[in-house]
Amino acid sequence: MLDALTQGGNGKLAKASLLVFDGGEGAPPTSLDVQFNPSEYTITRGVNLSEKTGDGQQANPQDVQVTSGALSTLSVTLYFDAFTDLKSLGVMDVVGAVSNVASNPMELLKTLGQVVMPDLHAEVNDLCNRVATTIRYVSSLHQPPVVRFVWGQGIQFEGIVQSSTINYTMFAPNGTPVRMKMVLKIVGEELELIQGDASAPFESPDRTKERFLPYGDQLWMVAADEYGDPNEWKVIAQANGILNPRAIGRAVRLKVPAIR
Repeated sequence: MLDALTQGGNGKLAKASLLVFDGGEGAPPTSLDVQFNPSEYTITRGVNLSEKTGDGQQANPQDVQVTSGALSTLSVTLYFDAFTDLKSLGVMDVVGAVSNVASNPMELLKTLGQVVMPDLHAEVNDLCNRVATTIRYVSSLHQPPVVRFVWGQGIQFEGIVQSSTINYTMFAPNGTPVRMKMVLKIVGEELELIQGDASAPFESPDRTKERFLPYGDQLWMVAADEYGDPNEWKVIAQANGILNPRAIGRAVRLKVPAIR
């Protein structure tokens, strides 16, 4: 049962990864494979509420109105540990490396540390920082990049990194971090739900509603679905304050107004 849960469709262990769409429209994403699969993740969903209680009146649940939908938040904890990536060393490897300095205790400790300590400090730390800094603004995109957290067939969550918190818990003698824990928060939605919203039958175009525009889709596609006329994309652009529809560059929630 455990194998079925942890393996991908080809029978191999499915490693989680973070796809970063930082190359602009049409460019393939940068793939950052996590070092260890997370033990858990949390998806938080909600709506934006407004209380219509008058002055001096007691609050009543019936006075609460849903003003709009809200994006979901994925919280996942990732672990980075250089010590688990030690080189495969046999007893003779260690003996051979220290035999020439066995008579000098200080040199022995120094040499033993060089052999046993992992040579992946910089690599693991760099991977951790690359994942953490996906929140940074990309000048060519005029915004932080869209990311997608993918773990086998279990989840594909697309959005923008809201925050990344790194807790450094272990260090090499020279001060280099070798063990780190990162809490990553991504604001967006599961790709399956985004695609489901896009393919769902449209409601009556005589009332305002909301639609989620997946990354890479265009306003004319929404207009074609909602109004039956792709040329009505300007109505959606105007309602959402979009001056250049080609520069959206990320998944967004749109207001789709009535046209008659």
